[in-house]
Formats: sequence, C-alpha cells, structure tokens
Amino acid sequence: MTRRGNKLTACDVKETRVGKGAFIKTETEIVTLGGEILARIASGLFLYTPHAGGKG
Repeated sequence: MTRRGNKLTACDVKETRVGKGAFIKTETEIVTLGGEILARIASGLFLYTPHAGGKG
C-alpha cells in the first residue's frame, strides 16, 4: 500500500477575525502497489496569517 497525491479540491480565501487566510480541502488516495484504489481520504484545514498585534 502507498499514498498517492495530495489533490487540492477547493480553496476559499477569507478574511476572518483571526486574520486573512484560506479554507483548503484536499484528497489523497491509498492504493495497492498495482494501482488499485483502496480508500480516498478527504481533509480540510484553515491556514491563515494573524492580524498585526496577534488579537482579533
């Protein structure tokens, strides 16, 4: 088994209370050595740059 890719499926840029950032969604596949897909993993996170001063 191995992982294949970190495919970006969505990116939504936002200005929030904590800072400017983006909501990111990715998809990764788990495959056999022969290439058969066993599973797909979807994950999401928010990456941001804090506002100056560190407070929202």
